[in-house]
Amino acid sequence: GPSGTAAVLEGLGVLGRRSWAPKDLAADLAGYPSEVLEADAAKFHYYVADPGPAPSTTTVVAPFEAFAARPPDARAYLQAPILVCTDYADRPRPARPGLGEGLERTIVDIFERALAAPRRAYAAGPWARSQLFVSHAGATSPLHFDQYLNFFVQCRGRKRFSLAPPERAKDARPERAHAPRDTYARAAPAGLATTILEPGDVLVIPPYWWHAVETLDDHCVSLSFWCGSEAILLAPPAAPLPCFKEMETARLVQYLVNDVLGPDRVGPFLEDLAAELEDGGGTATGGRDLAVRNYVVRQLCGLVGPAGLRRFGEAYIASAV
Repeated sequence: GPSGTAAVLEGLGVLGRRSWAPKDLAADLAGYPSEVLEADAAKFHYYVADPGPAPSTTTVVAPFEAFAARPPDARAYLQAPILVCTDYADRPRPARPGLGEGLERTIVDIFERALAAPRRAYAAGPWARSQLFVSHAGATSPLHFDQYLNFFVQCRGRKRFSLAPPERAKDARPERAHAPRDTYARAAPAGLATTILEPGDVLVIPPYWWHAVETLDDHCVSLSFWCGSEAILLAPPAAPLPCFKEMETARLVQYLVNDVLGPDRVGPFLEDLAAELEDGGGTATGGRDLAVRNYVVRQLCGLVGPAGLRRFGEAYIASAV
């Protein structure tokens, strides 16, 4: 199901017979507007783990063929939305004008044919969108999570993934829900599982799984197939609560505190709540803080049970302080 584990799938025949070299893709993407992110550093890195400002990165929208013709540069990273499903319509549509019919048919065939069995196995929601990534050796994306179920198809070259389940939030220390980089980790946990994707491999990344990515080869091409997770997130909670729902519950606590008490109270409130869940050591004695804390504790008791409060606080509340 959607709360299952990450897995590498081989032998699905996802790539077909077409060439995935960027210079050959250019025939189907001539003039296609693509975001090219360029870092000032020696290699591309989405964000730093430090909660300070992100490194200087310039985003340029350029035709795909212009990027494909450039020599390998680890500072540059192309990402282009390819297909989107408006309101989860049955059939996707090109995200922008200029997508060639041949590539569009190939991507639809991957989703409908090659990924049919994995989508059933993971109880995938509707197809939300697909994105194309082109990068060169040395480009990295730090530890983060997505709220989608992602079927990540490696088309050309190799990428190294480091992965951990949602409950490793205690070690990853995610940014708070209202932070600009709210899905990114502030720390690098030890003991992450690692795997290297070869062309034709599919990595299934369930919602809220932590993952970091490093490109190992030049002219590396990947496709993501994100499936909507709204239905599983909004479904009535079941006992025990899946770990990805626990992680989202902690984020909802932060949204609630921000909206009711204000952004300046989120940090102190989480610190007090963590102490309360650990050993009853919270210090709130009255006013709205106490009312909100009591409400949150009651709701958490119903979701994780009284016996699960301490574990939940350690894994998901203390990590955000």
